[in-house]
Amino acid sequence: MRSVEDFFDEIHFTECNLLAPTIAGDTLSISASGLYVFPEHPLAQSGPGPHEGTLVFDGVSSSRRVIIEYIGDSMNPEGFKDPRTVIDAFPANRDPGESSGIAHVFEGHLAEPSSWVDHWEVTARSFKIVLR
Repeated sequence: MRSVEDFFDEIHFTECNLLAPTIAGDTLSISASGLYVFPEHPLAQSGPGPHEGTLVFDGVSSSRRVIIEYIGDSMNPEGFKDPRTVIDAFPANRDPGESSGIAHVFEGHLAEPSSWVDHWEVTARSFKIVLR
């Protein structure tokens, strides 16, 4: 398996599909497909995409996302539910108001619940993508 550390800002997330995050200690992992990269990203050597893999954030101090659930089929929705914020829980050894690390902000389509993630901000010490 190939992994690339950093280069988060060189990934285009808008058309991507995201699965629900998994949390293990202070690591948050999200399976993603439909990722595209800008020319500066090391993955661009094999083409702009689409790429798929797992987004891995280590040393997470916070994870917060705004989701807007589709009503009906996401390809032809009958409308949208009101936006809501989801906050993931992390180890209790941190002050709840503390957000140490780098803010990584992205968006995309979340499979469950079927929704648009308008703003997902993960504050973490490091990021890497592990390709499938």
